[in-house]
Amino acid sequence: MDINSCMNKEISEGLPESRIYFLYDPRDGSQAPPRYVGKTSKTVRRRLTQHIGAARKGDTTYRSHWIRSLLAQECKPEIVCLEDDIPENLVNDREKYWIAVFRSLGAPLTNLTDGGDGTPGRKMTEHERQRVIAMQVERWSNPKSRAILVKSIRDSDRWTQQTRLQQSDQMNKLWSDVDFRRRAREGMRRSWSDPQHRSLMIELAEARWKNPEFKASWWDAYLAAKESQRAGLRRAWTDLSYRATKSAQASIQMSKHWEDPKNRAAMSGKQKRVWSDPAYRERRKGISQAQGLKMSEVWKDPVFRENQSKKQSTAARKRMSDPVEKEKQQRRMAKARESWVNLPPCQHCGRQIPSPAALANHVRKCGGDGKCRICRSAPRLDNRTLCNECFKKSDRDRRQKRKN
Repeated sequence: MDINSCMNKEISEGLPESRIYFLYDPRDGSQAPPRYVGKTSKTVRRRLTQHIGAARKGDTTYRSHWIRSLLAQECKPEIVCLEDDIPENLVNDREKYWIAVFRSLGAPLTNLTDGGDGTPGRKMTEHERQRVIAMQVERWSNPKSRAILVKSIRDSDRWTQQTRLQQSDQMNKLWSDVDFRRRAREGMRRSWSDPQHRSLMIELAEARWKNPEFKASWWDAYLAAKESQRAGLRRAWTDLSYRATKSAQASIQMSKHWEDPKNRAAMSGKQKRVWSDPAYRERRKGISQAQGLKMSEVWKDPVFRENQSKKQSTAARKRMSDPVEKEKQQRRMAKARESWVNLPPCQHCGRQIPSPAALANHVRKCGGDGKCRICRSAPRLDNRTLCNECFKKSDRDRRQKRKN
């Protein structure tokens, strides 16, 4: 029996619209006769999962008996979409048509009627909706029925990789709709504004978190997801184009942020308020000292020093191999040399300091009276802000501190 002439398209995974499908035995190949013809407003793959679930639960229809016979031989029926995008007022007629066609061709259908059964497009009343919601809440709040439902979902063939990707695309399309997002937020607010719903959800959450197995499984899943996210980020950052894009985005964002006078004033005021607290200043001082001691110990290791030197040399060579970066570095050095040549001498001692940072530090330390900054009695040397004795004493203290 050639069923290819009867098919309009293969398995459809699109949005849930009215369609006609049929089931067949995959062991008979592509020429297998249809065994059941039906209609659905869901995806055909989901409809197949529902048929298999009904057969496993003990449904007594001819169709379910046939599906159970396949499952007993470790086989599942296949599904094919015959027609798609059918108007609701025509879907019953199209189902009757296809059942009649296949019966005339001699197909051993498990359909017990001529088709057109059910009420497609029927909308439930508010009373029916509330009754269904109450039934579902009762089923999912019962630990035994909840375990059975979760197991059936996990064991079904619905969650294939292809189905996951298609559902992900569907959800992305839905949540990109502003109207859908608004309705979803309003629905969540209405649900959580109900004290009964809130208390029920809180009780369920408390019951779950009291279970050590749930806590352990949740923590394992969390760590696995976190490690997967880290691995994805590591792979992404190895891509030079991705790194360049992220760097450019961060540069633009920071430039816009600091170009805004309001943001600059807010950050400046915040830092002033923080550093005006003596306790914070003392705490930061302790942290800086601890970090300095830690780094001093680390840099005493010759292996660490050699590795750091190699890393810096490699990074510098890689950076300077880029013509754009090399040109930027040359411009920075030229600007620095120009500023260093035109540096004014110290206003107190008249010395010519070689760099802006050194000059700022020297002016902060240097006094106009020509006396030592520590003892304030002996004259300081020309090349220092300390006298000879104070300089020797401070040098001895530094060396003793390094030894300790």
